Amino acid sequence: MKTQTITMQMIFFGFLFFVTRKGVVAGEVMRLINGPNPLQGELQVLKDGIWSYACYSNWAIESTRVTCRMLRNNTYRESYAARTGYLVCMYNITCSGNEKSIDECMNGVAYKRCLFYETVAVRCGEDKIVSSTQSLLGIGVRLVNGYNQNEGKVEVGVNGTWRSIANTNNSWGNKEANVICRMLGYRTNNAIGFQAPTVTQIRCTGNEDSIDHCSIGMGNSCSSFLYIYLYCSCVSANCNDNSSRYCDVSLGTCESECAPGRYLSGSYCYSCSAGTYQPAINQNVCYYCPFGTYQNLTGQSSCKACPAGEYINMIGGQTSCNVCPPGTYQDQTGQTSCKECDAGTYQNMAEQTVCIACEPGTYQNSSG
Repeated sequence: MKTQTITMQMIFFGFLFFVTRKGVVAGEVMRLINGPNPLQGELQVLKDGIWSYACYSNWAIESTRVTCRMLRNNTYRESYAARTGYLVCMYNITCSGNEKSIDECMNGVAYKRCLFYETVAVRCGEDKIVSSTQSLLGIGVRLVNGYNQNEGKVEVGVNGTWRSIANTNNSWGNKEANVICRMLGYRTNNAIGFQAPTVTQIRCTGNEDSIDHCSIGMGNSCSSFLYIYLYCSCVSANCNDNSSRYCDVSLGTCESECAPGRYLSGSYCYSCSAGTYQPAINQNVCYYCPFGTYQNLTGQSSCKACPAGEYINMIGGQTSCNVCPPGTYQDQTGQTSCKECDAGTYQNMAEQTVCIACEPGTYQNSSG
């Protein structure tokens, strides 16, 4: 995966639910984010330097075919689903531009449901000054999903919860951007506040090799309030062109073998669940982790030994070990029980690997 940096006069941003975004980038033109695997997620398209969500109302199966082709050529079944584009946003944040902190602009703030395209973004000056201003109420601000640290979608943190800001009645502008940039320690003489657009339509014939060869339209709203969630997966018919190929569901690829850490069900190869493992290829089952071991990840070929200070005495898909309670210890890995502290020693903490000798003038005549 590549990390992309673009310098522009003005950059707009897509609107995402979470702060950290990981996704698959196909030729720096489109990407899938927030999905459980590289071939499933929310679709964003790069058009004229703008990363934006694709609107569901004008989406067609031909566009899905092109998108999946960009990811893994022609070995995929294409399907898609849409989700609503609602967030809980902060409304009525209005500044004069001279405030030192955003909480001085929040006298009439309200929390309401908003749409992705209603959220706001900021681009601060590139020069960061030495000091920043702090909120008197402990309110934090941050810029997320930008190409650089000085730009991104605005989120405001109140009582540990981060919220997007809605552009109510087009009230968001450079004055509010000045305050945000000032709080973050940037110069405010060229701060820009703006509203990000949406990809309103993508129309493909289905034969294109890349999504940027399709017709792409931009706008400031998505009439259906729904955004594309794309799913690309193997077609078992394509994988069964000979008897030695399987559809690896977790990877979305056609493989010559069902690898360790996976199991076969017909022509499909699935990842072993957490708490289980499979050390060999082309097997029909996964095994529970044995005594003294666990596995907290999926698709694994072995289990992990419980660390010293912990134990597990059961078989049944365990994803973690138990800690040794006070009065006990365990100095070895992969154990099914803990050892009691001997007479003359003690341990008042859990998850320990040794017991402590009683101090001079004290004693302990019982074990454990």
